Amino acid sequence: MADRFPTRVNIGGPVTIEQLKEIVSEASGCGLGHEWERCYSETILWEKTMRIIDEAKGRMSELEFSDHEVAYEGEGPLADRLIKMGIPFNVDTGARYEYGATMSWWRPGMGDKDSWEHWDGDGGGSITISLHALKEWKKRKKGLTDVIKFLEKIPPDLPEFVLTDWVSPSKPPEPDDVKPKDGGNETAPTTGGASNSVDTP
Repeated sequence: MADRFPTRVNIGGPVTIEQLKEIVSEASGCGLGHEWERCYSETILWEKTMRIIDEAKGRMSELEFSDHEVAYEGEGPLADRLIKMGIPFNVDTGARYEYGATMSWWRPGMGDKDSWEHWDGDGGGSITISLHALKEWKKRKKGLTDVIKFLEKIPPDLPEFVLTDWVSPSKPPEPDDVKPKDGGNETAPTTGGASNSVDTP
């Protein structure tokens, strides 16, 4: 069985409803859900995603997909689809076993996604470099200047997530908004929130 890692994908920028459908489909296929909970059903994941977006009125700092047990680079198909659609994103993969944490990102205008490897994962921008990573860079004939340049990379801020064609979900009318039926009057709502229709003598 392949090693699995806590993985989080944060998505930003303007997204259409059709693009969102593709995103949810890929996220489901990668074993990602919301709030670090895997979702095995694409239909249920779609419903949860729309509920989150509706609560935010179609606009939020980022849309997140995550799970504690994702195969190494298992989010790859989702990342590839986001790049193809031109949608910016970040991917955080937590440290586990002998592997260090990684963070990768892509923004419109970039070629392939860029990344930090073996960072400390505190979200503060600092990085812890392992001896293994330094040896790997030495094999690639990377000098100290190259290592420092790599460490100075800072991912650009993720733009705000916006569902461009979001429509407010319809809600049932409040009791006070209910119009009287023909031939009857509507009484004021009871304490429990219900309304009773009574015929006048």
